[in-house]
Amino acid sequence: MILSGSWAYRVMRALSPHGSILDPLAAMANPRGQFPGRDRTIILIAGKDYNHTNKGIEYTTGSRSDTVMLLSVDLVTAKLTAVSIPRDTHVKAPDGITGKINATFQRGGIKLLRDTVASQFGVNADHYVVLKADAVKALVDAVGGVDVEAIDDMFYEDSWAGLKIDITKGQHRLGGSDAVGFVRFRKMGTHRIGPNGEKIPVHHSASLEEGDLRRTERQQQLMRALTHEALRPQNIAQAPHLLDVAFQQVETDLSRTQLLALAAIFRKSGGGDLSGASIPGKDDTIDGVYFWSPDLERSQLTMNWLLLGDITAGRKLMRVNVYNGSGRDGLARATANSLCEAGFAATSGGNLREKLGQSEVVFRKAVYEGFAREIAQKVGTTNVHKDTTDPRADWLPEITVRLGGDATVTPAAVPAHSP
Repeated sequence: MILSGSWAYRVMRALSPHGSILDPLAAMANPRGQFPGRDRTIILIAGKDYNHTNKGIEYTTGSRSDTVMLLSVDLVTAKLTAVSIPRDTHVKAPDGITGKINATFQRGGIKLLRDTVASQFGVNADHYVVLKADAVKALVDAVGGVDVEAIDDMFYEDSWAGLKIDITKGQHRLGGSDAVGFVRFRKMGTHRIGPNGEKIPVHHSASLEEGDLRRTERQQQLMRALTHEALRPQNIAQAPHLLDVAFQQVETDLSRTQLLALAAIFRKSGGGDLSGASIPGKDDTIDGVYFWSPDLERSQLTMNWLLLGDITAGRKLMRVNVYNGSGRDGLARATANSLCEAGFAATSGGNLREKLGQSEVVFRKAVYEGFAREIAQKVGTTNVHKDTTDPRADWLPEITVRLGGDATVTPAAVPAHSP
């Protein structure tokens, strides 16, 4: 009992070093009270990247942001959602300069990055958290590692940046150094570093983990995993140490009691129950420089849906292709029309060559599953599953419907022989 009381006192004092130890207790009892007048709060998360001198020495002064993410916390339901903005996203910042969004952090810090997100995407962040360059390694090591999954092999070595990534496809328990590689990987390496620093050519096939979109998805996966680990009983028991590490590795305008309130909400949500996506767009080259060019209309829908809870925006974002394998004329068109009336961006894909006995609804990413199940209910099937092919194929529809003989949609008022 004495040890338990001592631990509790140390936790409360760590959370409120200059105030009353009752403040953290109030934050845990009523997390929403730490954000008066709000049903949700949006937090801009930015990760500092390392710069290197001409001798390879690391420094962070004037560094760009390696991570740009908006986290929405529903203070009523405890639902957590996130939208990532790829670091190479093409933007026009409020300072009049056009370029990559990560450079806004280099020029004007978190304020210019925050203002750029607001002007470009119409979302005003209520708070910010800046992760220092060593934050991922320190936080992952502090909680004892994280469980993640790679959908393909990742290999990259760079002696200049001190980066070595060698993660195979599958599930892994990663420590801090490997977790850094997990979230920083962008493309397969063409060489490995020999014992004397020499570059030795190697050949690897292209990886499904390549590219900024997969990178942002891994960043969100790591956030889920890290939150889940932090809320394990053994880590709650070492809360004072974790708090010390966390406060050393972040810069934020959130108070300590607000951070504790968020932790209480995360625990209520189940820790790792965070869904998210990246802003839609396409690869582009401007004056020989690579950019991610955002689809501003679809990006706004993504923000409104995931950050503001606008389900109507989410339905409008869902491109749904409907195919007819039922053998009944007009069923794909009728179903697409019905889904359009429900708010989805649905189109008829025509007739399938072979008839299907059972309808199926296929979604490309986990965050779309709720809409896929809503559509499945409308067409009268429980056959819903995730597409496991290339997750980077963002030109494909979010949801595909293949109608079988069990489909319940009635093709009324559809011209004969239409698909």
